[in-house]
Amino acid sequence: MNVYGYARVSTLMQDLDVQIEKIKEYCKYKDFNLIRIYTDKATGKNMDRPGFQEMISMVETKNNPLDIGGIVIYRLDRVGRSVDNLVNIANRLNQLGVQFVSLSENLDTTTKEGRLFFHIISSLAEYERDVIRDRMADGVALARANNVKFGRKAIDLPIKEIYWKVKKLGVPKSALAREHKVSRATIYNKLKEYEAVRKKEISEKYGGEDLD
Repeated sequence: MNVYGYARVSTLMQDLDVQIEKIKEYCKYKDFNLIRIYTDKATGKNMDRPGFQEMISMVETKNNPLDIGGIVIYRLDRVGRSVDNLVNIANRLNQLGVQFVSLSENLDTTTKEGRLFFHIISSLAEYERDVIRDRMADGVALARANNVKFGRKAIDLPIKEIYWKVKKLGVPKSALAREHKVSRATIYNKLKEYEAVRKKEISEKYGGEDLD
């Protein structure tokens, strides 16, 4: 079987040699044809890793002229840091017909035991998501029952005074924003809302004539 290897360390100061050697030894023992070992020096939280992304791209059906059948890694956390992350990667590889081998955990999806293990992990990850979703829903319901308001607190500005300063005194919006400790965009939007309401009221009362 043609395979790729993948090795990752978190910092530029760390050494990839141990992982690379273990992958080579395993592939020799299993009689896998190791085509290439992709590497990255990046944290596990960062999934935008050039080596990893290139490897995944190469095993996509349209980019898989060598018929890569598996990916071998030294340890699971070299690929992902969460159960969800690992399950998503394993499922993606499975859809591509590519097996997944992790040496430290003795995990090999070419075997029925390995496939069962990942099936269990996938089920646990889905269960965990459902539990978190239910807890969040219960928390929101309880908060609403206690009249807890969600969202950002409304900004209370003396908008009539601000409007008068802008229109009659020519005070810059940026100066008013600094005075009231809000962004210039907030001043602009509040003025726009106020002007719309004001025009509607004038139109209803005085036929559209501005009496200021």
